[in-house]
Amino acid sequence: MKKITFLFLLTLTTSILPLHSQSSYFNIIESEGYTDSNKASSIKTVYITSDNEIATASTGKNKLIFDVYDSDAKKVFNKFTVLDSKEEVVGHLEQNDLLKVFSVFKPSKTERVIRCHVFDAKNRSHQFVELFKTTVEKTAALFSGQNKRQTNFATSPNGNYFAVATDNIKKNSNSYSIHVYDSHTMKLVYEQTFFENPENFFKSFDMVIDDSAAVYSVGKEYTEGRSERAGDDSPNYSIVLNKTIKSGSISTRIELAENQHIADLKMVQKEDQLHLYGFYSTKVAGRISGLNKFIVDKDKINVIETKQTKLPESVLADIYKSEKVESKKDKELNNYYLDHVIEDEYGNSTLLAEQFYITQTYMHNEYGGTWTTTFHYNNILVLSLDNNGDLKWGRNIFKASYTPSYNAFVVDKRLHVLFNTGKNLKEKEDGRVKAKRGWLEATALFDYVYQENGEVTQEKLRENKGRDIYHPYDGFFQNDRFIMLTASNNQKKVMLLEAKK
Repeated sequence: MKKITFLFLLTLTTSILPLHSQSSYFNIIESEGYTDSNKASSIKTVYITSDNEIATASTGKNKLIFDVYDSDAKKVFNKFTVLDSKEEVVGHLEQNDLLKVFSVFKPSKTERVIRCHVFDAKNRSHQFVELFKTTVEKTAALFSGQNKRQTNFATSPNGNYFAVATDNIKKNSNSYSIHVYDSHTMKLVYEQTFFENPENFFKSFDMVIDDSAAVYSVGKEYTEGRSERAGDDSPNYSIVLNKTIKSGSISTRIELAENQHIADLKMVQKEDQLHLYGFYSTKVAGRISGLNKFIVDKDKINVIETKQTKLPESVLADIYKSEKVESKKDKELNNYYLDHVIEDEYGNSTLLAEQFYITQTYMHNEYGGTWTTTFHYNNILVLSLDNNGDLKWGRNIFKASYTPSYNAFVVDKRLHVLFNTGKNLKEKEDGRVKAKRGWLEATALFDYVYQENGEVTQEKLRENKGRDIYHPYDGFFQNDRFIMLTASNNQKKVMLLEAKK
């Protein structure tokens, strides 16, 4: 559960920052608007096919909708299938011109049926496959801890296999299972339990599958209960690595130091290694003192190298007034959640984490009053590492928003971070730039561009009008193209950002 924080608002002196009005790095293609008769309410995935067409999967009221657009973003195909009233979309995978959309059907309080809807974008065909059935205790979730990285689904780099991980937590058991399937035949290759312990709670972080159908997963196993710290303030858990194959599963534990608290880890798969990235705190998991990287041998599942780097002062300088940076050096960042680990073709890595917290305000009225809950999606921490895993630079995007909004990708060694905010960025007296929508202010789509040395420029790609707003959060980057759709059903549009050559 996210931490609830109560804050006071401060009025700061600001000025308007001049901005570019078009992209220096992309050719922008925008389709004509059309009426979406299916009334899609949520875009689940966007994918570029081998023919440079754009395939999308969306959900509407009891519908799963597939659309195809040509390379100029003109709609050329539409198809939908009706979902059962108790069927919920829970994940997706994309590869080899196929969109796989996973759902859970709940025929009763304890029965669960895992389904996969497969859309062949090239042949314009759809098939429905029932993968497996299972039971849960009462109304327990079959997929817990889902986040932007979709930790419960993974596909192999060559596209031949995909894996589905489920949580099988019941009153007297605490186990986690892996189902591996052949991507072409949709037949089960093997099923294995990769963690089972009736006494110790386990929390899964991430999962990948390689070209030989071996599944690697990482999480934390708590020593006692579910507290993050033991009585002596040391971590109340160890990190557990699992390798699962058809014949069984093996695991390794990473015992942490007293001042090494970790909330989450993300995996990047190499040929013979796994790279695990996350943040550490010297006090309690969830806060950030710096960056942790573990390099793991895939064959033996043992850690062969560990790197730990403190956050640079440049991060603090983007957040705080210059006179406060010195006093904040030993403070930890709070409420940041790791969203993206991006590796470019040169082996460089970029980590992005957004600050999320909840505030509650008591509003008086004639009947007494009521509590109003507000979700905050604020600053974005950006860290750049070289191909040896050493920190090159760190920055922070100073922003405020009430909805998840951003996406990020790398083109030609430049990091692009896209999000919507007030149409005029605000420059503080000390030079810091803040992105926030003012009262009744119109919004605009911005691109924060980071060079190899961490230098940043901000470009305004377009000003938004009414509900004509593209949402980078639901966008998709592939083959040097980033695709976004608008949410409006009356004037649905597609935007392509094509990298300039």
